[in-house]
Amino acid sequence: LQQFKEEKGTVNLSEESKAYLERVTAVDADRARAELEIKSLDYLFYYVNSNRDMEQLAPSSLGTPDPLLIDLITQLKQLQSKRRTLAIGSSENSPVVRSIDLQIEETKNSLIENIQSLRNQTNVNLTALNQQLAGYESSIRKIPNIERELLGIQRNFSVNENIYLYLLQKKAETNIAKATAVSDNKVLDAAEVSDAPVV
Repeated sequence: LQQFKEEKGTVNLSEESKAYLERVTAVDADRARAELEIKSLDYLFYYVNSNRDMEQLAPSSLGTPDPLLIDLITQLKQLQSKRRTLAIGSSENSPVVRSIDLQIEETKNSLIENIQSLRNQTNVNLTALNQQLAGYESSIRKIPNIERELLGIQRNFSVNENIYLYLLQKKAETNIAKATAVSDNKVLDAAEVSDAPVV
């Protein structure tokens, strides 16, 4: 941006261009967030379909604020934890273990359905945003060439700044979620050191 202004002499955007820039920047930022959300949902879909334990997955780190999705992940984690506990003292064919397995399967299917529904909604939203951007870009073509170049540079700058701030926010949320995950292990007796060697 600075280099462009130095090469072309100080160029200022007209009021019309500033209005376009504000609208386009907002839509660009929404589009980038939607693309990140789709990637996040794809990762979650793969994670759930690969039959992995949900213990390592923090719902708040997904970037999707859907309450049903977070609730289903929490339910699945609790059921898997309960199954691990029951598996210690029961056989695989135990009615209790089989009942938990059935609940896990039903919750997993609901979770997959919810992920696909969210992904479809986000894709529809992304299509609408792309159409909106196409409309703005056709209007921007009417602006003089030097001002249009400046507008493009300014737009990229603003979009990158918005995405950077969004990712910083998500990083902070993830760090908070990691910090609040407290282990349920407790020290019953402190370790003692013996004066005499153990033989």
